[in-house]
This record gives sequence, C-alpha cells and structure tokens, in this order.
Amino acid sequence: MPELAFHPLAFVRAEHNWSMDDLAAEIRRAARRADRRSGADRNRIWKWESGRVTPDRSTQYLLADVLGVPHREVDALGWPQWLPAYTRPYAFDPAGSRAALLEVLVAHLDRRAFLVLGGGALIGAADYLGLHGMGAKAMNALSEWC
Repeated sequence: MPELAFHPLAFVRAEHNWSMDDLAAEIRRAARRADRRSGADRNRIWKWESGRVTPDRSTQYLLADVLGVPHREVDALGWPQWLPAYTRPYAFDPAGSRAALLEVLVAHLDRRAFLVLGGGALIGAADYLGLHGMGAKAMNALSEWC
C-alpha cells in the first residue's frame, strides 16, 4: 500500500505508480482522444495537489476519464471529493488496524473512504487505543473529522 498522501490526487498517483509527469501525460493523451488540448504538466499537477489551484471542470473530466470515474460523480461531488482515493481496505489483522487508525488520525481523509475501513480494523483500532490509553484523543480526532 502506498505511503499516506495528504491530497487524494497524490494518493491516486501513488496507487498507479505515476509521477506528476506521468499523470500529466495521461491527461494529455485523454485530451487527444477527445480531440482536445490540455496544458497539463508537472507544475500544474503540483499546484492541484498542494491546493493552490483547482483544475477547471473540463480538465477534471479528462482526469476522470483517465481514472474511469463517471462525469456525473465529478459534478455531484466536486473537487477533490470525486477522486477515487483510499479505495483499498486494510487487512483484517493488528497491522491493518494500526494502519487504518493512523490514516484516520493523521491523513486528510475523504469521508467516503471511511466506509472502506473494515469493521475489524475499526474494532482493532478501538481496542489498541483503549489498551494504550489513547481512547479520548482518538475519539476527539474522530468527532472533529465526522
């Protein structure tokens, strides 16, 4: 599983083993297939991931085409919530529980992603926190997040 990413687009890139240049090239290819042009480049991808710039709707549609996301999700959820980040569930074991907990407490997590955290992972996380006296801290972090 890729290292935690703080922006869903960075996570998606990591999932696909794409550099910023690779993703820009994918977007430009999608534009050519649609008989359009795209100015996507490494610098622009960095601006999107850093939150400095939001891609325009037509560029989001090209990115959605690259990622196999329907345009209706782009319209319904907005940037960056429609990105398919954090889609792999964690293993049903103590290591998976710790990874799920770390993601919930540290990463900027898409609310939809919480659904992929299996019940076992959440129970394991709660058990781990209770045993280590961190229950109140975790509950505060989760209540702020939700």
